[in-house]
Order: sequence, then C-alpha cells, then structure tokens
Amino acid sequence: MPLTYSRELKMLGAVAVAVVVIFAIENIVRGYLLCLVGMCLVDVVDWWRYPLPLLAAALGLGVVLVSIMTTGTRTPEEPMLPTSRRTWATFGPRRGLVVAGVTLVGLAATTVAAGLASSSDENGRFIYLELVAPNTTLEPVRPWFYGWSYGVPVLVSVALLGLVTLGLLSRNAARPYLRADTVASEQGARTTVAAAAVHVATAAALLALAGALRFIARAGNLSSVAVGNSEPYEIVWRYAALASAAGWVAPLLEVAGFTLLLFVGVRSARAVARPERVAEAASP
Repeated sequence: MPLTYSRELKMLGAVAVAVVVIFAIENIVRGYLLCLVGMCLVDVVDWWRYPLPLLAAALGLGVVLVSIMTTGTRTPEEPMLPTSRRTWATFGPRRGLVVAGVTLVGLAATTVAAGLASSSDENGRFIYLELVAPNTTLEPVRPWFYGWSYGVPVLVSVALLGLVTLGLLSRNAARPYLRADTVASEQGARTTVAAAAVHVATAAALLALAGALRFIARAGNLSSVAVGNSEPYEIVWRYAALASAAGWVAPLLEVAGFTLLLFVGVRSARAVARPERVAEAASP
C-alpha cells in the first residue's frame, strides 16, 4: 500500500480507538468518579453525553480530511489521461453507505420525535415528558426525557458528522493518481480508507442512538403512580410499548458500534503491517 494511504489508515484506526476511549472516560467520570467525590450531577442537563461520540468521530475524521487535502494529495508524476468523474460514492462501500445513511437519519428522526413529545420545566428546559393518569385530578407525572435540550446538540452533531464524512469521501476520491502503474493499487487503498471512514461514522451514530433509546425507554417503564396509601393509578402514554422495546434494542446497537470501531482498528493495523511496496517518489 502506498505510504500516504498507510498513514491515513493509521489515523483512522487511531480515530476509532479514540472514540471508544472518549466514550468510556465520559461514562466513568460522569457515572462513577463524580459521585465518589460527592459531585453527582443533580438537576443538570448532561446533554454532552449523547452527541459526544458524534463529535469525537467528526473531529477525528476532520483531521484525516485535512491530511488528505495537504500531504495526502500529490502532484502526478506523469501526465494522466482523463478518467470518469469521481464522487463521494465512488470508493465508498455501497452497503456501508446505506447503513450509515439509515443510522444517521434514524438518529435524527428519533431525536426530532422525542423533542416534539417533550415539555419544558419552569426554566424553559425541554427535559420532561408529561404522563397523565386519565379520569383523575392528579397532576401529570413528569419524568426526565430525551427532549430538545438533549436533542438539539445531537442534531447539530449529526449534521457536522455527515458533512465531514462526505467531505472526506469526496476528497479521497477526487485526488489525482500518481502514475498509470499505481492506479490499481491506489484504487484499492482509497476503497479501504473510504470504508474505514464510513464505519467510524456509522459506529458513532450507533452509540449516540443507543444512548437516546435507553433514555427514552425510561419513560416506557412507567406504568402507574400511587398517591399515599391509595390504589395506584394507571399512567397512559401511547408509545410506552415502543419505548420499552427501544430499551432492549439499545444494548445491541452499542455492541454493533463498538464492534465496528474494533474492526476499523484491527483492519487498519493489519493493512499497515503488510504494505505493498509502491514507491510514490521514484519512477519504475
């Protein structure tokens, strides 16, 4: 594999590992360490936890994009005949692109639907879901929910990750080939780079979607409320069953996300460990 592409694959492998590490550190610090030192987050909208994998992936892929635009784009060593127009989809894995698109759209749709169902507190934060007990005079139950206060940063991050990924795929495809005899090797390398980038974006979206579904599932687990020693009242939410099912899906999405990131890291390491000796600076 040409040296330029080996460097890019190393960077993509590092991005995959970084997303896992950042995700784990945030969960450990927020969920355990802060509570151990008496600083548990109470009445705090911890919105950052949901877009975090998206932002980490977008930042990492952005660094790779800058590398492709600078050191990864070289002047051809010999005149090349015009070839067919190359776009962001030229070297991207077809099935991988579809999965990535469905995952990002699914995350955005879930976020918008949850935001529309949410309600605000006295401070204007959209963090509640109003659940009513019909045929009673009880005040609605307002559990914390994946509302707009959480969803807006996620939507912004989805757009950012999508734009960065498309930019990387486009630039990876459009840069010129070095020589006629390196075209086949470079095409294979560009396919590998594009696939790794798509997998990283997909995995980040899966992790964010899993977190959102787990949060939504909490509301689906509420079915009744008791006041004093009276009989419990049934709480009605039309999407309770769907929300509960989302809680079962969330762990599967997380496993799929981490597996994709591990796959990118391992594949990048193997591809770099057995490079094809195609000299970029010397003539054959």
